[in-house]
Amino acid sequence: MALLPLAGLTLGGVLACNAAISQLSAMQFAWISTVQPVTTLFVAALFFGERLTIRQITGGILLMTGAILSTAWTQPA
Repeated sequence: MALLPLAGLTLGGVLACNAAISQLSAMQFAWISTVQPVTTLFVAALFFGERLTIRQITGGILLMTGAILSTAWTQPA
């Protein structure tokens, strides 16, 4: 019974993701989907007290750096 709210959050996330696909450009959606795991990691640390490891922090920094660099050097079509 305790997992029911998590199932609702998951379903809500999937529905929001599907709605965003039709509203955003491919580049915007790709950036959001790249940043999503990093956001999830830090939200879990802030709200649920998860402890972040050096590997997770390093991975988050690398993902954010890659996302920022890919949008900085991309020419608009």
